Amino acid sequence: MSPAPRLGAFSLVELLVVVAIIAVLSSLLLSTIGPVKSLARRTQCASNLRQIGTGIIAYAQDYEGHYPAHLWYNTSSWPYAFGDWGGIIGQSSSYHRANFYWDYLPAPRSTYYCPDGVRLQTLYMPDVQAGWLAFPGKGTNWMPVINYTYFGGTDENGRNVRRGPRGTWATSSRATLISDLMRFNSAGSDFTLVSYSWNHRGSDDRQQWIRLGERSGGHMFHGDGHLSWRSGTVELLKHRQAMNGNATRSYCAEQPGDPP
Repeated sequence: MSPAPRLGAFSLVELLVVVAIIAVLSSLLLSTIGPVKSLARRTQCASNLRQIGTGIIAYAQDYEGHYPAHLWYNTSSWPYAFGDWGGIIGQSSSYHRANFYWDYLPAPRSTYYCPDGVRLQTLYMPDVQAGWLAFPGKGTNWMPVINYTYFGGTDENGRNVRRGPRGTWATSSRATLISDLMRFNSAGSDFTLVSYSWNHRGSDDRQQWIRLGERSGGHMFHGDGHLSWRSGTVELLKHRQAMNGNATRSYCAEQPGDPP
């Protein structure tokens, strides 16, 4: 008499097939989750810049068309928005004429940081780490000096070497007021090798250095109130702006006079 069959049991081969199927499905799922999360971070970043840009326009309406002031320091101008508006450890706060954050957009910390940028920058930059943890701080105790870049207004000497518009009378649909952090690196002659100083580098690879590609890009908020997304190496390099003519401090932002 033959033994009764064992109901519900799996052979080793069947078990291995099931494990293989689960592994394949998991890899497919992970491959779709990455782009979705990246798109969500990019969407949040766009929302942040719209809020800040709307605040800049509201400020100009109250100050006879003048955009919020920015800071001139060292030997050139680093266009980091909260070096202008928030305060930097060890530096005088006398230049904070705008009072932009306190009077116009006292928003949560997440509004002032690009989600993509902060994931990388807090790994390598002590000042960003400190600013992220201490936000929103006051005066010179506030250190979020890098994550978005501001090109409008004038410095304490009445100048603008960032190539942005000083006020609404000088603005246009091509004039970038504030944008993602997109700093070109001059280590190579083509400026395409960038570090953590580029918010949307087109890759989830969190290594410190990476080469720009067709998926790299960034948002720009323009003087007429619209937000644009620019991507691709050729398009980005077309809008490389040298701060005070200094190639080592050049950033991506469309301004009047750029190539079409």
